[in-house]
Amino acid sequence: MISFSFDMIARRVRFRFGHTSFAALLAVFALFAIHGTAHAQRTVPNATVGTPYSQSVTVYTDTVSCNPQSWGFNNYPGITFTNTVGSLGSKTCTFSLDGTPTAAGTFTGSYSFLTVSGNHPSDTAAGAIFILSYQLTVDKASPTLSISPSSSSVAYATSLTLTATLSSSYSPTGTITFYDNGTSIGTTAVSGTTASVTVSSLSVGSHAITASYNGDSNNNTSSGATTVTVTQATPSIAVNASSTPASNGATVALVATVTGVSSPTGTVTFFEGSTQLGSATLSGATAILMLSSFPLGSHTFTATYNGDTNNVSVTSTAAALSVARAATTISVSSSTTSPAAAQSVSLTATLSGAASPTGTVTFKDGATVLGTAAVSGAIATLATPALAMGTHSIIAIYAGDSNNAGATSSAITLTVGRSDPTSNSAVRGMIGSQVSSAILFGQTQIANVFSRFEALHDEDDGDAASSAGGRRAAQGSTAGGNTASAGRIGDDSRTASLLNSQASASPALGYASDPPIRTGLAAQSDAGRAVNQLAGMLPQAVESLNKSNLLPFHVWASGTVGFGRLRSDDSIDNRFTSSGLTLGFDRRIVDGLKVGAAVGLGLEHTDVGNDGSRIDARNYDAAVYASWRFLPHTYLDVAGGYGSLRFDNKRWSNDGNVMLTGIRTGRDVFGTVGVTNVSKWDSWKISSYGRLDIVRAALDGYGETGSSIWALSYDRMNTTSVASVIGGRLAYPMLQSWGVLTPIARAEWRHGFDGGYVQSLNYVDLVGLASGYALSGTSTARDTLTGGLALRADVGSALSLDLEYLLTSSVSGIESQRVRGAMKYGF
Repeated sequence: MISFSFDMIARRVRFRFGHTSFAALLAVFALFAIHGTAHAQRTVPNATVGTPYSQSVTVYTDTVSCNPQSWGFNNYPGITFTNTVGSLGSKTCTFSLDGTPTAAGTFTGSYSFLTVSGNHPSDTAAGAIFILSYQLTVDKASPTLSISPSSSSVAYATSLTLTATLSSSYSPTGTITFYDNGTSIGTTAVSGTTASVTVSSLSVGSHAITASYNGDSNNNTSSGATTVTVTQATPSIAVNASSTPASNGATVALVATVTGVSSPTGTVTFFEGSTQLGSATLSGATAILMLSSFPLGSHTFTATYNGDTNNVSVTSTAAALSVARAATTISVSSSTTSPAAAQSVSLTATLSGAASPTGTVTFKDGATVLGTAAVSGAIATLATPALAMGTHSIIAIYAGDSNNAGATSSAITLTVGRSDPTSNSAVRGMIGSQVSSAILFGQTQIANVFSRFEALHDEDDGDAASSAGGRRAAQGSTAGGNTASAGRIGDDSRTASLLNSQASASPALGYASDPPIRTGLAAQSDAGRAVNQLAGMLPQAVESLNKSNLLPFHVWASGTVGFGRLRSDDSIDNRFTSSGLTLGFDRRIVDGLKVGAAVGLGLEHTDVGNDGSRIDARNYDAAVYASWRFLPHTYLDVAGGYGSLRFDNKRWSNDGNVMLTGIRTGRDVFGTVGVTNVSKWDSWKISSYGRLDIVRAALDGYGETGSSIWALSYDRMNTTSVASVIGGRLAYPMLQSWGVLTPIARAEWRHGFDGGYVQSLNYVDLVGLASGYALSGTSTARDTLTGGLALRADVGSALSLDLEYLLTSSVSGIESQRVRGAMKYGF
């Protein structure tokens, strides 16, 4: 290829004649103008990257001269250009290329020269100046790849390192991929001239390992191969027993552990000597065989791993097992940890870890043997003798047998001292007395109101004394009195009460229509007149006020005082003193109908047993009542009331030698309805009556104080008493010189039904922590008959004295005896 260009070069050209002239310049210019520049492409021999290269190149030989002008070979990496033309005027242009190529590829350099003749290189056209391009091709290196395994033969699962090395390469980069029989097992970047991969997953057998280098810009691809053999691994195995020594009859686990290999599979066979005991499948690296029939003595056993595809079979060294009597443990328990004094306790010993134990267990309280019991199953039970008060340390000792070792239990502590309170006579007496007193307070108020009913009936039917001609009229002149009675002796029932100990009551203030009160007697002794005058002094002002109608109602009072003994159970007597006072007022509403209201106070002191235990009870009541004469001489009587109760209790605890106190409150509701008929026969006055009495008491819960251990807590409880009464009263007034003397006889039949009660109680410090106790009173129905004789002395216009003896009996015998004294003083 020839091209022309017109370049103007101003330089000094040295000719053979040794000087330059303007003429020469013109000649050159003329030559360029005529011929221009000639170009040509040439090549030089190929080089290889990284391999030393040296080449001498002859550009052109002219017959006259060859003068180099310029050259450019700076882009030949690693190659140095040297112009080898001699002095000016040389006929031949030459240069040399020397060095070690540092990069593969095709590179171009240029060389220009001129001649002064018409000759030119054969690959160019004629010209004045010639530019030749030289192309150099640098080939990639062709490395050789070799593989070196860390070992040509390895055991299964052993790590194997494969190292690939590139030789005859030039600064190789890129990656090398390793293959096992054509399957890639890893790719690693080349570092320097090597690349390595570590594997441990080759299966047992021969493996053809190859590696392939993927080449880079300066290196061609390459591959290599080698062979590796993987053999079965040889594991280790160890065997031991789960417990050494083992107890007779206990299950023993033989445990074999395979180590030194990865993921072993298959089975392990266990032997005692040459006797095969059994086989177990590996789970992970462990195989376990459970045995329960080793006899007593020493045993030696081994384990053999049977191998698998990747692991050879191995046998362990021998391990020893000693089978001894079963290591027994024993524990002891009690039916209660806080038994009552003198109470028998059930002790239970329980054996654990024993193989079908037999023999006996001995129970001890400290060093004292309580008894021995045979083992049944794994249990031995002993009912102890009564334990004394205090703390007891109880242990159980198992003697052992041929297959089981003996054992001693840990001690348990029994604290004996807090008895069952429901079996305590003082507790029973306290509760029985509280119930009895609560009912008695209501019955006493009923009795006092009923006494007022009798007085009202006497008023309406005329005083008994007025029927005996010449006798002193006394109606409206008597008042409620204070009555003293004695004797309440019976069994454990509340019916030995003061219901029939009512005191007679009479009006304190007369009605406006009543006749004037006569204050004297026609014939009296000096003593009688003195007593009469004394009796009439105090109420004179009230009597005058009453007769002036300033107080249009009657005021009356009635009281009862009693004392006696009530046996609450078979072991204790309750000795009591009680009193009841009722103060009321009433008036006539219409002819035959009288209504009124009353308030009452009741007091009772009860000694429970003879150890200082006692109850001081108080009762406040309010009642309303009415008496209606619905037929001549026949009356309907109704009364009802409500009261509050308070019991100040003191109970001596023999267990703790301490006096315990507590306050109990409550309420009672009572009522009565009855019919009375009053008749006269000559000088006799006869009253017959029947009534129904009801008393319901509700006692609040309370707790004792005085000891944190022995004090009791009582829950609330209720009880009800219902009684029907039929009776008669016969009176015969007799006029005396000092007044009126009236003998009276009374007979009364009562059918009573006392409802039961349930008193729940517990020790104060155990409330909410342990189950409590319950003391029950059973419902009872009984019939009683009461007979009485009384004597009344009316002295003057206001003073009256009564004395009455009452005897109450039932089919079981005499239940109560009472002596009642009454004094009535008119207002």
